[in-house]
Amino acid sequence: MDGAFPLLILLAVAALLSGPVALIAAIVALRRIEEMRRALGDLAMRRAMRIPGSPAPPIVPAPVPEKAVPEPVGEGTSVSASRAEPAEHTDPGLEDLVRSNAVRRDPDMPLRAHYEQGPALPGPHASLEQRIGTRWVLVAGVVTVIFAVGFFLKYAYESQWIGPWGRVLIAGLGGLVALSGGDVTRRRGYDFAAKGVTALGFAILYATVFAAHRSYGLIGPAPAYILAIGITTAAMLYAVVLNEVVIALLSLVGGYVTPLVLSTGENLPNPLFAYVLILSIGAMLCAYWRKWSVVNLLAFLGTYVLYTVWFEKFYRPLMDVAWPPPQVGVALFWLAVFFVIFLILPVLHTLLRRVRSEVQDTLLVLANAAAVFYYLWTMLAEQHGHWLALCSLMMGSAHLGLMAVVSLRCRADADLRNALLIAGLAFLSLAVPLHFETHTIAILWAAEAVILTAIGLRYRNRLVQAAAGAVLALAVGKLAAGLPMHDGPFRPVLNAAFATWCLVAAAAIVCHVLYRLDRRCDADLRRAAAQVTYAAGLLVLMTAIAIELWSHEHLNRSVDGGGFFLRQMTLVVAVFLLLFAARPICPPGRLCRVVACAIAVLGLLALVALYHDLRRELSVIFLNG
Repeated sequence: MDGAFPLLILLAVAALLSGPVALIAAIVALRRIEEMRRALGDLAMRRAMRIPGSPAPPIVPAPVPEKAVPEPVGEGTSVSASRAEPAEHTDPGLEDLVRSNAVRRDPDMPLRAHYEQGPALPGPHASLEQRIGTRWVLVAGVVTVIFAVGFFLKYAYESQWIGPWGRVLIAGLGGLVALSGGDVTRRRGYDFAAKGVTALGFAILYATVFAAHRSYGLIGPAPAYILAIGITTAAMLYAVVLNEVVIALLSLVGGYVTPLVLSTGENLPNPLFAYVLILSIGAMLCAYWRKWSVVNLLAFLGTYVLYTVWFEKFYRPLMDVAWPPPQVGVALFWLAVFFVIFLILPVLHTLLRRVRSEVQDTLLVLANAAAVFYYLWTMLAEQHGHWLALCSLMMGSAHLGLMAVVSLRCRADADLRNALLIAGLAFLSLAVPLHFETHTIAILWAAEAVILTAIGLRYRNRLVQAAAGAVLALAVGKLAAGLPMHDGPFRPVLNAAFATWCLVAAAAIVCHVLYRLDRRCDADLRRAAAQVTYAAGLLVLMTAIAIELWSHEHLNRSVDGGGFFLRQMTLVVAVFLLLFAARPICPPGRLCRVVACAIAVLGLLALVALYHDLRRELSVIFLNG
């Protein structure tokens, strides 16, 4: 073993040096490829300037000032065409030659645009050289450095050559050196190599902090958190200033992994969520300067993953012991903070820069609302439904308020406005059944449908009109879910159940009136909506009267059967048949006529089938009920 020790040292040194050598080789290869591309571009340009079989044509100067700013390359308009009309019968080679010389004389034109004037080099050959010289060798160099340093330090640690502080300092120094190397590489124009080396540097610094705390116990949790925050802040600033989204993602991943690695197993929600709040503020800065939707998504996932870990480990067990749990205020406070942050974060760039949001931003807003309401339901639904209703009301108001701000700042972003409108109306409608009883729920939903109909017609917003129809359908469905109306003897007509049905029917009729009186709405939409709401209102009222009559005959013992329900229903059917058929009471359209015909046929069949039940006593012919 002693004889092999120098050989191991030699192998370790060779492995340690192979990484930097590979990185240098990648940079040199990239530079040589660039020089070869320039030389080939010059050669191709000189060959294009020669016209076979004829002497070189004279150079015709372009009729523009010497310092004119050239047109951007790739705008779909050639340089010569945008400045002056070419002479008649101009040779194509001569025109290309004039354009090339005009670009060569302009000192402000980038060198890359100068080379793009000539014939393009073969694509597969150049791309293969670029991949070999920049990507593959770079990746191989970084991986080699990591393994070489790891094996060398492992051997040194096992041999006790270096103490814990020395190991941590060496790793930290290596991270700083990698950051410096990435900056130098970036300044020389090799962006891809700079990204890889910089990412390696930040990863080494994170690993250094974790090792100093968990592996060696050299620093406590508080200094470790402070160092992690410093590394994350530096990485975020670097990413924002240099527009490096990869570095921003790396810094956020390291920041959200830090609490999991540095956790001591204690229930300390306030320090944990304060740290998460700092990371969220960093993500908001990125959203302000750069429109990085993937950074917003990562911040959202990291925040709610940490909240879920704390909730399931520390809070949920307390819910099964006693109510209210000791930390219910802390859980609700930080949940409200995260709700506000991720309600604003996805649309911050839209509001400040007045640009349209992306689809993923809108989905992130809706996902935030769903996640927050899930935790609110879990904490409050069983014991404090009125608190949950208040939270739902506040969430709906927050979404509607943000929709108003978006309307003022970026009116063109209709998708975001509609999503916020739907979310706001959904939470407002959901707050009703969480706080009130059955009859009140139906009444409030019916009133909300009338209000939304008026707002939708006033501002000609079809989405709001559709929401009004949905809420009205919820009110009718709530009535159907509350059947039977009466469980025992009751006071006919003057009771809460029958009054609720009548109010819902009245709300539908009011919506019908609003549509019929509005002349700015689309004619087809207005006619269809008026028919549907009118038919719905009358059918709900007719159903309520029928149920009331049947219940009065069967539940109130003071009423002797004797065909009371059938005799009264003949009159009810006749009245509603007229209401569905008589003009101008009913709106024009086919729906009301179809419903009137259906009522007439069903009523006639029922009357014929049940006629013998109506003639149980002697009567004067014709002059009877």
